[in-house]
Amino acid sequence: MSISEAERHTLVSGLTETLGTERTQILMKCILPDGWQHLATKQDVEVADARMRGEFGELRGEFGELRGYIDSALAKQTRTYLLALVGLAVTVWLTLLLPAVF
Repeated sequence: MSISEAERHTLVSGLTETLGTERTQILMKCILPDGWQHLATKQDVEVADARMRGEFGELRGEFGELRGYIDSALAKQTRTYLLALVGLAVTVWLTLLLPAVF
């Protein structure tokens, strides 16, 4: 809903008659303390929405890459631990079995 300057002037005049000049100025400052030019338009919101969707898309891609890296690192770590465990088990069994064989 758009308001014309004439309608705005009529509103301010009516408020001034009812409340007085000082109270009307205070009320108008409370309604829009920084003025009409600081209100967001539909276009502003759409632009911000598109920008945020793009940034979230980039984040999803980065998190996907990070997840792939973590999965790869965990798989490598698991292989390393398993090989170390198998090596330890073989060493212990050989240590126990060799004196019995010889």
